[in-house]
Amino acid sequence: RAVAVPPLPGADAAPVLASRRGTLLVGLGGVRAIVRPNNALIFGPAPSRFLRVLGNQLGTVPPPNFKIAFVESALLALSRSLDARLLEVRRVAEPRLKGPSLMGEADFEEIRLQRRTLVRSMSQATAVSSQLLSRIDDGDWLQELACQECAIAADADEWEVMLEVYLQAYNEVSRECASLLRDIEDFEGAVGLSLQTRRLRLEQFELSLVISSVSVGVGGLLPGTMGMNLANGYETSPIGFWAAVATTCLIVVTLFSVLRGLAVERGLLL
Repeated sequence: RAVAVPPLPGADAAPVLASRRGTLLVGLGGVRAIVRPNNALIFGPAPSRFLRVLGNQLGTVPPPNFKIAFVESALLALSRSLDARLLEVRRVAEPRLKGPSLMGEADFEEIRLQRRTLVRSMSQATAVSSQLLSRIDDGDWLQELACQECAIAADADEWEVMLEVYLQAYNEVSRECASLLRDIEDFEGAVGLSLQTRRLRLEQFELSLVISSVSVGVGGLLPGTMGMNLANGYETSPIGFWAAVATTCLIVVTLFSVLRGLAVERGLLL
């Protein structure tokens, strides 16, 4: 039975698995419910995946303990949802991670979106793992769950085995998320290094252009001086033109070499 109750802000921030006087409070993924020995009160629209899994669990022969079936269905539905999310991230991210480090802005934005999805999935899987571990270590809580009011009783060992199985499953999801996150972070580091290298080359090219411009500008002083409409005798000399060209080239090359040498000496150019 479902009751349309809007969730409180932050209500889904952490998983909940608690019991009090034979009643189990469950908050796993999109499932929020109060579970009694033979029925449950579900708040809000339950995920369709969870309802399908619960229907399959309750339809087995012999029928299982209702509380165990409900909790296991919630854990299994959430685990499958995280697995599907992880597979989708792999499908989208891995081809880009194996490609060249320089790609379009749309590809970088897609990588960032998948990274945020991985962080949320890993956080959710880690939180569920911590909750399950704390319940497994609490022997009194397990004994309280093994109530005899249920139509089909379940002992503490059965609860412990079920929780341990899903603890391993969520730990594995968390490890896979962490591994893929490391791959994405390594890729982002490689992209950042590649961009820094390209930026350094661009800055060196710009500095070389500046040095060339200064050298050519200074070298142009001599032809500019000789091109003034003032008689100086060189305009009638048979070697005046070639002497001016040679002197200009010598000035340009010498100044370029001196300025470039100073830039290399101070580490501005490689």
